[in-house]
Amino acid sequence: MAVLMRHKSNIYGLVNDLTKLTNDIATEVTRASTVEGSLSSLSTTDKTNLVTAINEVLSLLQAQASSLADDLAAESARAIAAEGVLTTNLSTEVSDRIAGDIAIDSRLDVIEAGLVAGVFWKASFDTIEDLENAIDGIEGTVEAGWAYYVKSDNDGYVVVPETDGDYQPASWTTKSLIKFADYTEVSGLVSTERARALAAEGQLNIDLSSEITRATNAETALQNSISAEVTRATTAESVLDGKIATEKSRAEAAEVVLQGNIDTEKTRAEDAEATLTADLSAEVTRATAAEGVLDGKIATEKSRAEAAEALKLAIASNLSDLANIATARTNIDVYSKAETNEGIRLGGAIFVTETVSVSSDKIVLTNEPKNGIVFNFATVRHVDANFVSYDIPVSVTATAGGKEFLLSADASGQFDGKSVIVQYAYVPVA
Repeated sequence: MAVLMRHKSNIYGLVNDLTKLTNDIATEVTRASTVEGSLSSLSTTDKTNLVTAINEVLSLLQAQASSLADDLAAESARAIAAEGVLTTNLSTEVSDRIAGDIAIDSRLDVIEAGLVAGVFWKASFDTIEDLENAIDGIEGTVEAGWAYYVKSDNDGYVVVPETDGDYQPASWTTKSLIKFADYTEVSGLVSTERARALAAEGQLNIDLSSEITRATNAETALQNSISAEVTRATTAESVLDGKIATEKSRAEAAEVVLQGNIDTEKTRAEDAEATLTADLSAEVTRATAAEGVLDGKIATEKSRAEAAEALKLAIASNLSDLANIATARTNIDVYSKAETNEGIRLGGAIFVTETVSVSSDKIVLTNEPKNGIVFNFATVRHVDANFVSYDIPVSVTATAGGKEFLLSADASGQFDGKSVIVQYAYVPVA
């Protein structure tokens, strides 16, 4: 039985089914694109692949959950450490206060014993006035180290052989008394310190109790927050897993479609590239032929230009390549150097100002002065660093063709190595 071949346009219902399927696909693409939105609108780092973007969000949530757990653990460790420090500080403060109280008692015992052993008690008086009246006028018989007690002030005084004590009787001139013990003040200091230590210890106990309560409440709140965050994160991760699975299926289907589109585009591009390759080969052939024609024209133009340039003067030769210099001067109506010098020689001289160096009280000029005369009354001028000018007489010698002159300085070699300015006129040599 022969194979039956029939065009698809003749198969009943196939065209309509394919048309409906195409429309349904277009509708679904539009719906999915609207619901999913544009990948470029994602706030993630990767905006080209939805799976990668979702994985990026999942990694961020996991990192935040890990960071939050680390922060709660760090806070718990800090609170425990702080409570330990407070306990240690309280214990240290109690020990320090007890030791301080013992030290104060010991010092008081030492002071009392020293006063009895090291000071010679003479008398007691009701007031400081009674004391002054008793020792007034007897400075010479009162010895250093004698001590007196004043009942009204509860103070002790001792005689010293200086005049800058706490007070000096009116008739005394070489001695004075110093107050070495204020028993009321000492007793008050001990009582005050004891009261302060007890109050501080009580406050520390209160503070410690408050801190323990605060830390316990904070730890409970943190633990509750951790539990709530774990529950929320677990739920969110479950939802994300579902979305990821759905997106994976959708993306895989989309990738199949994209691969088909890519294969179609590859075929189209390869056909276009083949056409472009043929066109490029034709253009290379045409351009090569055109360049050959241009090379011939360039060679012709080069030969013409070189021939024309051979007939022109070269700038670097500075007119030395003229065929006839004399004819050229005649054409442009100018004199030569020799003609100019001869005219000057016959009719006058050239005036020049020249700077030369002095050596052995002599100078040598570039030209021979006319009639051997140097201007400015036969003097040359030297100007030093301070702008002070020296006019030095000179006279011509018989050597150096009339160009050598002697300086009449105040001392031999005074201007040797220095520069001088000379003004003179000379006649150019023909």
